[in-house]
Amino acid sequence: MTNSEMNQVIRRIRDVWNIEFDTGKIAVWHQILGKMSLQRLLSALNALAIELTFPPKIKEIVEMYEKIKLQEARVARKKYMAGQKLLATAAYCYICRNDGIVMYKKPNGYEYIARCTCERGNDLNRWSRHQITKNMTIKNPKTGEDESIYVVSISDVLSPEEINVIQEKNKLKTTKVPS
Repeated sequence: MTNSEMNQVIRRIRDVWNIEFDTGKIAVWHQILGKMSLQRLLSALNALAIELTFPPKIKEIVEMYEKIKLQEARVARKKYMAGQKLLATAAYCYICRNDGIVMYKKPNGYEYIARCTCERGNDLNRWSRHQITKNMTIKNPKTGEDESIYVVSISDVLSPEEINVIQEKNKLKTTKVPS
């Protein structure tokens, strides 16, 4: 969060709860709240303004922020699920053989897994939204840090030619498409 964005947050707190901030206090609040989304933080302050008569502690602001973040994730998941078609109508995938997971080898000799690019590789019944969306973080309960649990897609790690090789090999292994 930039200094001008933090000033918006400070102004909102001043206007609602009449708290005065000196430069040291602003620096501490910026250090603690600076990694948060400005819009979500302002929404948290608005919600707290309705609930609280006394000025909130930083902990209360962070808790409301996390609550709003979770609500937004639920809404986004419902919206995403509404746009998904049923997997029963999906075509057979020769890349993952309808498993949603592709095993691939790297030159170091180790085998790795990646999600397929087909509908099964993006199925929210199998994968969490955090696992299929790049740059989405989740708070680690032990460390308190935001971490990514993204599972790479096959298109992230292999070239289109390598994916075609896997697809052709699986076509040769599968003589009859399962129904």
